[in-house]
Amino acid sequence: MFCGYGRISYRRADAAPADGSDKAGRLGKSGVTPFMKRFRLSVIICAAGRSERMGGTDKIGYVLGDRPVYRWAVETFLAYGPTVRVVVAVPPEKLAAFAEQGTEDPRLIFCAGGLTRWETVSMAAALAGDADLIAVHDGARPFVDAQLIDTVCHAALQYGGAVPALAVTDTIHVAEDGFAVETPERKKLYAAQTPQIFTASAFETLMRYVEVGGLAPTDECSAAIACGIACRLVPGCMENLKITTAADLLTAERIAGRDGVYENRTRI
Repeated sequence: MFCGYGRISYRRADAAPADGSDKAGRLGKSGVTPFMKRFRLSVIICAAGRSERMGGTDKIGYVLGDRPVYRWAVETFLAYGPTVRVVVAVPPEKLAAFAEQGTEDPRLIFCAGGLTRWETVSMAAALAGDADLIAVHDGARPFVDAQLIDTVCHAALQYGGAVPALAVTDTIHVAEDGFAVETPERKKLYAAQTPQIFTASAFETLMRYVEVGGLAPTDECSAAIACGIACRLVPGCMENLKITTAADLLTAERIAGRDGVYENRTRI
């Protein structure tokens, strides 16, 4: 599965010239600098939600194709070369059951999540280990692909933080007491997806900012904005949907049923 955008290679402003020359900004034949090839990525997958809008269906454990929903993203990240760790945060009462599923890959570990998304991220971050980049991904987004991961990683290396997003196509109204009171300019609105990826230092800064301020952001991008960290938006993917309702499962079933969907997701 490819999302319809080409691979974008970013280069950090202070990185050495890509081809060994003294000409700043010049890329090697691959379009990626040696610096970019050496980064280490740790991934936090949030899978501790209660599936409250699913009518009793556990969306994380739901078997989609031949594997549970959360395993689709896990396996894509593990197949991505720079990944050094994947931490899957699950409901505390289900931790033993998830751990029993086992894994032959020592990079994959499970931990208990919290009552809120931010508590879950904080608990998983303690196990993220040593890495250059930290990614946070929704376990209910099974169809993230390696191309999108790669694009967001390279943007994060350049800017400090990066998030995939889609331009909003509907008109959005702000409501108070059931009445529309404001209409934001649509061309400025984007719907954020995951993975949301940050350099380790930027991630540490936003985590500390949220903890000290007692905030409860709904995603990492909003926390980054609040504490002044640059967060670059890169083109998202329509198929990188978040399973939230039973209707979303039907869409996911159609995507999972396509021939070669797994092979395409893990290839850049």
